[in-house]
Formats: sequence, C-alpha cells, structure tokens
Amino acid sequence: CSAGINKYADHFENITHAMFDEVTKINLYGPRNMIHTLLPAMKPKRGHVVILSSAAGLFGMFGYTAYGTSKAALLGFSDSLRYELKPMGMKLTVVCPPEVDTPMNLDEAKTLPPEGRAMKSLGGFLTPEYAAHVIVKAVAREQYLFIPGASTRFLYLVHRLSNGWLTRVTSDMVVRITRRKMGK
Repeated sequence: CSAGINKYADHFENITHAMFDEVTKINLYGPRNMIHTLLPAMKPKRGHVVILSSAAGLFGMFGYTAYGTSKAALLGFSDSLRYELKPMGMKLTVVCPPEVDTPMNLDEAKTLPPEGRAMKSLGGFLTPEYAAHVIVKAVAREQYLFIPGASTRFLYLVHRLSNGWLTRVTSDMVVRITRRKMGK
C-alpha cells in the first residue's frame, strides 16, 4: 500500500482543516481501506502486507505537520495490525524511506518552507529503482520495519538512542542556520 500526497508541505498555520483532512484521508485511510478490502482474499493464502510510510513518520520535520502526522499514524496502524495478522500466519512489512525521486516532490516543492527543505536534505535521497529493489529484499527477509538509506537509518538510530534529544538539537540548528541565511 503506497498512498501518499504532500501537496500541503507548509507552515501549520497555513494548513486548513480541509487540507489536513485530505492528507490524512489519502495517506492513512487509503492503505487502511485497501487492506480491509483485500484481507478476506489474502487470509487463506497467508499473504504479506507491505505498507509504505515515511521517515517523516519516524521523526517530525519543519513544514510536515499534515504529512508527518499521517505517516506517524500509519506506523501506529501497522504496529497494531501486525499483531492481528501474525496469528493468521500473515506477515507485514512497513517501510519508512527518506525522500524518493517521485512526482510528489513537485507538489511539495511549491509550498515547502526553506527550513523544511534543509532538514529534509539530512535524510538523503533515493531513486525509485533503488527504493523498489531494497524494499523487495526487505519483504523477502520478512522484515517488519525497514528504513532504506544509510543516512536515514543512522538518523533514526541516533533519534532512538537519544530519546529524540539529539535529532531535535540538530534539526533546531539546521532551522536556525537556514533562517539566518534567509535574513529572519
């Protein structure tokens, strides 16, 4: 399940309820509805569910209040669903990539604040071909949580080991430097 839009990457104060709702309906309810529809046919075959979340669901980011929230919720959904699928002999893989070179980036670039762009650069950039290749390998290994990209895996490790402190300090510094360059 790979549903995702981020055409409202902007300051929270500029994101209306309708915009936030649209992102949530597509990014969270899209995979939920697809899985719910296909689950009866998948159960007898002991299928494998693959959900694309995002590194933005693992830790917050400037300008990503709608997108990051929807992808973090998808992680919570995946965690709970995994427990329900396991007794049925079904597997679940949830993938949290950094930025992947897709058309979604064009929508996002229209409104993403410079601070968000600078923070996003820390996570790295993947080609669709590479992302697909490593995701297929993670599914074959029946890996539950998969974070492609060495930079993103390192950031997540640091985030977890420091209880988020080190990522917040680093992100605050990136925002401060970016704003200084913008004359703010």
